[in-house]
Amino acid sequence: MKEKIKKMPGRIRNYFCSHMSAQVTVTVVLLLILAGLVLQIYVKNQYFNYLLRNTRSMEESMIETSTINIDANLKDIISAACNVGVNETLRVLVENTEADGILLAKEKLTLGSRMDDIAHQIGSVVSIAIVSDEGLWQEYGVYWYQTSSKGVWEDGNLDKLQEIYEKTMALQKEKANVRYYVETDPAVHSQWPQIRMVHIAVPLIGKTYSYSHVKNVAVVSFDMGDILEKSAFDRVADKPLSIGYIADENNRIIYHPNEEYDGMTVESYRKTLDSTENISRSLKYFGWTAYITTDLGKMRAQVNQMYTRSIYVYLFLLCICGFLWQFTIRRVLKPIDIIRDSMRMRFVSTPEEKIYGMGQYQQPYLDVKGADLELAHRNSQASVPFMGKQDDSFCRWCARN
Repeated sequence: MKEKIKKMPGRIRNYFCSHMSAQVTVTVVLLLILAGLVLQIYVKNQYFNYLLRNTRSMEESMIETSTINIDANLKDIISAACNVGVNETLRVLVENTEADGILLAKEKLTLGSRMDDIAHQIGSVVSIAIVSDEGLWQEYGVYWYQTSSKGVWEDGNLDKLQEIYEKTMALQKEKANVRYYVETDPAVHSQWPQIRMVHIAVPLIGKTYSYSHVKNVAVVSFDMGDILEKSAFDRVADKPLSIGYIADENNRIIYHPNEEYDGMTVESYRKTLDSTENISRSLKYFGWTAYITTDLGKMRAQVNQMYTRSIYVYLFLLCICGFLWQFTIRRVLKPIDIIRDSMRMRFVSTPEEKIYGMGQYQQPYLDVKGADLELAHRNSQASVPFMGKQDDSFCRWCARN
């Protein structure tokens, strides 16, 4: 077995040397491989540019539609939060309990029931909190009301709630055109991290429509994921090659399909990607901006992977075709030894041509054209297998054993 393996390279070499068809086949296959590689580089770059153009066109269309929907949904939640602020029943309940100085169990239940009605009428609400200069008055949570779970505005978030209250009250004193305040911190509930929130704080004025005697602020927290889902932005946000996200007025990411990027600046996030192409549209509210980032590195890697596989398939098919071609054509292009053994030469003479030579014979003419001559030596003749013509061309026969 080892001897056969050692002799294999020599057999292959002898086969290629003796078979003209094998040489032709290998040459053609190598040329086709070279042409395929050159064509693959050209087609790959063209396809990448085509894919990039189509992706860019599709993303521009999608972000235009999505931002219109997001603006409409943000307008709805602003209106919903303002409706909470002008809810007379809620204002009366809060001010009456404040007058007592103590929030009794019955009053707390009545207030919670009213906040529950408001939350379910609005939709997308996570919680409603009433806060005064003394701190949190009462909080209603859609997911944790009358349970042992903590609310949003507890522990470390109470300081943030007080800050929201102070900034909202400052807007009333400044008589600003916009009397509500928007905050995205805290972004998630400790027990429901999948819910990302945006908080809108409005003065609780009821139907008096007077800001001069405002004492309390209603902080309405909305589910940002639900808002974006209604606007179809979630379909744009998480694509194999493109990622959509929302950034606030400070260019800080407040919504990203991958939660680990929330809170990161847009510039820092882009540095985590190899190369990107970015499309952005400003939203009408809160100073937010919608982004769609295309990961060009991932796109090029996918194109390279696809074309690498196509090259493997191309080489496989080319080898099969070369084998079939060699198997078929070897019957036509016989081995060189067989061709050499069966080779014949034929001379066709013109009528006016004269042929001389062939040795010395007992004959009265020099032109031996058409003559029958014996190629043998006799006492009276000498045969020489060499002839010449008047155009100075010669021919000589060589005997082969």
